[in-house]
Order: sequence, then C-alpha cells, then structure tokens
Amino acid sequence: MLRSQIFVAGLMAVVSVAHADPEQARRRLEESAEALRQARTLSFAITLEAKGPYKIHVEGTVELKRQKRAAGFWIARLKGKSELPGMEIAYDLVIDGDLYTWIDHDAKKVMQRIGKAASDRQITIAKQYGWIRSLSTIDPFDLATRTYETMELVGRETIEGVECDVIVLREGPDRATKTWYISTGDHLPRRMRIDLSPMMDDTFTMSKLKLNGELSETVFEIATPEGYTEDFLGNVPNTADQLAVMAAPLNAAQVREAPSFELEATDGSTVKSEDLRGKVVVLEFLLTYSGASRRSGPEMKAFLEAVADKPVKVLTIPVRERSREKTLEFFEKYELTQTVLHGGDDTARIYGVTKYPMYVLVDAKGMVAYETGYIPGQSFQALLDEIDSLLGAEGDGDSASDGGASDGK
Repeated sequence: MLRSQIFVAGLMAVVSVAHADPEQARRRLEESAEALRQARTLSFAITLEAKGPYKIHVEGTVELKRQKRAAGFWIARLKGKSELPGMEIAYDLVIDGDLYTWIDHDAKKVMQRIGKAASDRQITIAKQYGWIRSLSTIDPFDLATRTYETMELVGRETIEGVECDVIVLREGPDRATKTWYISTGDHLPRRMRIDLSPMMDDTFTMSKLKLNGELSETVFEIATPEGYTEDFLGNVPNTADQLAVMAAPLNAAQVREAPSFELEATDGSTVKSEDLRGKVVVLEFLLTYSGASRRSGPEMKAFLEAVADKPVKVLTIPVRERSREKTLEFFEKYELTQTVLHGGDDTARIYGVTKYPMYVLVDAKGMVAYETGYIPGQSFQALLDEIDSLLGAEGDGDSASDGGASDGK
C-alpha cells in the first residue's frame, strides 16, 4: 500500500511538472540567456553524438571570449576531432566574427579568409558539430524569433555531475523537438538535444565548463608550424588587371560623399568625420595581424614622413581588434605615429572595405576622391600623387599638417 502511494505521488509530481505553466520554462531560458550575456569568457569540452541515418561522433574543446570592440559577440577557438562515415577530420580554427583562421595541413599553410571565402572541411565540421552555435547569438534560445507550439519544464536530470532543469521546445508536427538541459546553479546550458526521428537525433554535451576564467590572447592565435607558410588576407597574388583596377583613380560616377563616422581615439578623444571637413584625410583600414598589413608597416612609416609637411590628416582604423593592447603593439613595432581610431568594424562595412589594408582618400569637401588596396611599392606613391593633385586643385587650405601627429594614438 505504501509503495503504491509513493508511486502515485511521484507520478502526480511528474505530471504536475510536465504540465506546468509554459512561462516557467520561458523564465528558465531567459535566466540562461541573461547568464550567457553576462559571461566574459567560457571554456568547456564538447561532445556530439549523432544517431540519425549516419553515425557521427565529435569531441573537442571550445574557448570563447567576449569582444570588447563589439558587445554581444565572441571570438572562439575550436579544437577537436570528428569521426564521420569513412573518415576522420581534425579541426583547429579561430572564428572572429566572419574572419576565419585555420591550419591546412595538406597544403602546409595557415589560412585566413573572410565569410564565404573561408571554405574548408574543418570549418564546416567545427561550425556544425564542434560547438553549440546558439551560445554565440544574442537570442540563444530563439525566444524572440520563433513561435513554439509547446514549451515545457519536464523535470530535472544530472548531466556530468551538474543538476539541470530539462526544458522541451516543440514547434509543431514534422518539426524537430529541441531539449535544453540548463544548470540550476549557474543557469548555463550543459546539454542540447535535437530530435527529428528518424532523420536526426543529435546530442551536444558540455563538460568541464569554466565561467569567466582568464583566457590570454595567445589562446586565439594559431602559430605557424615549422615548414608551413601563411596564406593570410592580402597575401593572395593579384592579377595585373586587378592591380590596375585597385590603383586606378575614381571616375566621376564613383566619386561619392564619404560616409560619416564617430570613433574613439586611443587617447580617449572622439573623432567625428564632420569635424574633418576642410582637411585632406587618408583613412587606412587594416587588420593588424594580417600578412599584408604587417608588410605595409614600413611603407606607412615612410608615407607619414612624406606628408609631414602637408595639410593632411592620416587616420588608421583597425578592424576586428583582438585587444587595444595588441593593436598598439603593431604601431609601436613599426614606429607609426598616425591617429588610431578604435571600434571601427561598422565603419569599414559602410565604406565597403573588403580587402586589407585599404586606403581611402577624402578631399576637403568630404568626398571620396581616391581609394586603393595595398600594392607593395605602388599604393603609397599613388596616394602621394593623388594628394598633390588635390592640394594643387584646392590650394594649401587652412589645415595644419598632422599626418605624423601621435597625440591621438
């Protein structure tokens, strides 16, 4: 009799939880989303077991660090190995926004590409199987973007020694059911299962999770093995036709008003594009850790010396900064003294920058007069010629030279 009472009581408790107010499940997920938003760093081991038509096993590590330059976004280091039908693929890559860096062992190269140009099996495996992609989005559980038919808190389960709330999300018939296991302690996920039998049954499990531990910048740097070369952005050889286009002056149809921006200089001051009217301005967009940007350093130093006595303002806008300290090390290494502006990712986008370094010459009226990518031995001379042409047409203007000024860096 006692056993029957206990069984009935337990069954009623399970039913009660399973039919709880969906808002209870939503609150748990919202707490988890907030915990993820507040996290500065996350490190964990990840495993995937896929039991659909093809058996897939992936195991590896994930290290995430919140970007200072872009709140809400992470830089990620993903390392591991995958066992796919008929093959094994190891992966090791860094994902920083849409910039990918990885080692191609077959070609003996360290590769670096942006967006769709980053094509490799390692990237496909790491993005799809090597980590829980939801963790890096602003809406990790799709609470704002999806309508769930049911959302239930169905009980608790221990995952890798961590007590978790189990929350089941269903979008409707013939749609995948997603189950999240959320820690009752730190509110961070520990497991996620996607089930659309018999086509899909994927289970991601996180273990050894460390929240807000110290992650050095070297974690997100892929060293070049001995005997390997670097195939970084800007290292890809250009054809003669491409070089001609990149170095060609803008025609009348291409001349446009320079997009406005407002960015912080290293000294804490604010630089607004509107305040630069009346001056000839050179905007340099670069990735300080790309091969082409490193090669351009000595030429930029000579360029700064060449415009030191001209009414020209040189502003460098580093893109995808890993840290301000790392950025400034680049300028110190090459003894560069131009003003450096931080947080310029959006500015690069509105200027249509697709190759680094990129140089944009803006005239005293705020119009884009010339732009070029980096061509060793050619770009800076072309810029000087265009500057002399502008100054000859506009006169010396009323601007003092500050091409080599260092107070803004």
